[in-house]
Amino acid sequence: MREVAARETGELSSLLEQQAELVSQLLSVAREKTRAILEQDSGAIQEATAAETRLVQGIQALEERRLQWVDRWAKARGFSPEGRSVTLSDVLSQVTASEAASLRSAADALAGALEELLQVNRQNADLLYYSLAHVQALLGALAGDPASSGVYSPAARRGDVQPQALVDWRV
Repeated sequence: MREVAARETGELSSLLEQQAELVSQLLSVAREKTRAILEQDSGAIQEATAAETRLVQGIQALEERRLQWVDRWAKARGFSPEGRSVTLSDVLSQVTASEAASLRSAADALAGALEELLQVNRQNADLLYYSLAHVQALLGALAGDPASSGVYSPAARRGDVQPQALVDWRV
């Protein structure tokens, strides 16, 4: 019986390790995307986004397998926590110390990789936001957008001020 339980927890540990590995790969791609954003390399950004999509699909497939494992594990033990999902703590409370150490190590690796990925994704989102804001401001200045140039007050009319936009000067 103990051998079966060890094999079962080994399967969960393996799933968590595989997820951590894919998240680490996703983290590498996210860092490459940061470089591409800073270099304004749209081709590299597209490649990184495609790679991210493939990796996320792999992570989702592993997550489905993990959820199935948890469901089988809980049903086999008649374990059903009231009003919540089965947690890692629930599993850890039912296994030996060595099995728990292996599971905890795999879960910690996954959590660490996810935390790093979250930070890099936030950084990339900020970079993209500021890049787009900069482009929008430039386009507004070229088009003579009063909101971007600061030339007009709300009560002013276009004819009250000399053209300020590059497009106005050239047309």
